[in-house]
Amino acid sequence: CLRKAFRQQLLDTVAKLSVHFDKNLQSKIGRERTKQKSDLASKEEKFREMQSTILRNEGVIHMLQTQLRQYQLGQQNNDDNEDRFMEQSFSADESSHRADSILQEQLTANEQELAEVIQKLENSESKVSGLEEMLIVKMKKLSLCTKI
Repeated sequence: CLRKAFRQQLLDTVAKLSVHFDKNLQSKIGRERTKQKSDLASKEEKFREMQSTILRNEGVIHMLQTQLRQYQLGQQNNDDNEDRFMEQSFSADESSHRADSILQEQLTANEQELAEVIQKLENSESKVSGLEEMLIVKMKKLSLCTKI
């Protein structure tokens, strides 16, 4: 009778530990998924902002090129004015190209960072799957122990 009571106490304790472990595991999994989704969302927002900045810069470049063509057609007779306009256009064009190349580098870096975050998310999901499988195995072992 004493053995049965001890065995019952042991089974109750193991069941409590199993429930506590399961709650703790689910809580940790939920926090990790929330954190990774938040990180991914912020990276995607930065990526969209950089794309819109690049599009704006390309629009400015296109506008400057159009203005340059119009100016060249209207002012071919006046070499002095043409020289001044060309200097201004080239300086603006060069700064736009520099800004565009900097933004392109940042975009590439953010794409790489986004790929790394996605890889980490996939790794975490595989870890979660493994932990879930381990939990299932432990639950089966526990149910076998309770039958004994």
